[in-house]
Amino acid sequence: MAAKKYITAQLEMSRVLREKKNHIESNSLGVRVKYITNFQSKFEAKLLAHIHEIISVIDQRLIPSCTVEENRVFYYKMLADYFRYSIDFYGHNASKDYMDAVGEALANYRYAMELGRRHLEPTSPIFLAMVLNYTIFVCDMQNNVEEAVLVGEAAFNHAINRTHELDELITKRAPFYCSCYGITYSYGSTPRHRTTATRGHRGMGFPTPSRRESSCEKGGPGVSPTLS
Repeated sequence: MAAKKYITAQLEMSRVLREKKNHIESNSLGVRVKYITNFQSKFEAKLLAHIHEIISVIDQRLIPSCTVEENRVFYYKMLADYFRYSIDFYGHNASKDYMDAVGEALANYRYAMELGRRHLEPTSPIFLAMVLNYTIFVCDMQNNVEEAVLVGEAAFNHAINRTHELDELITKRAPFYCSCYGITYSYGSTPRHRTTATRGHRGMGFPTPSRRESSCEKGGPGVSPTLS
């Protein structure tokens, strides 16, 4: 969790640096561009090294020693997340490193999805968070809106149909279930998708939020704010 918070903060700082650099370049302040470019290069190289270190720990230590399937799903999701984070540092569709990172992220998300469907309940917070990250990834990086909507809507509907089986403690953690609602609402390209998501959301007893107010946009439990 500490590593996750650290990387999230560093990724946000990296985005701020890029915005500042673009602003300076647009105002033709050449000497400042040089300074911020040098600082940005060193900062991002260090951040990418940290991401690769975390990937190595997950891949070589945590996954091989894992004996609980729920944890295994979480680690594969986490592995995919960190490969996704690394993509931003490789440019766009240009280098082998970029293509490798995209391929690794996609492969690990899909494997985590397969394991989750086999071993986790459809109402599992880990499974729903994984669905959220996977569908946003295939929409943003693969430009596959249709798959994102279908997978997200299916996961949401399965979770809705099983909520009556949950005990009171888990039911109080209902914001987790908004994750899949956020996917179908945000990426639903047709009124059918948006209507289905909204109807299901109301059926769970939650207020229907606007897109800006959805839990996944607030960085709710199990949701990576870097993906919003």
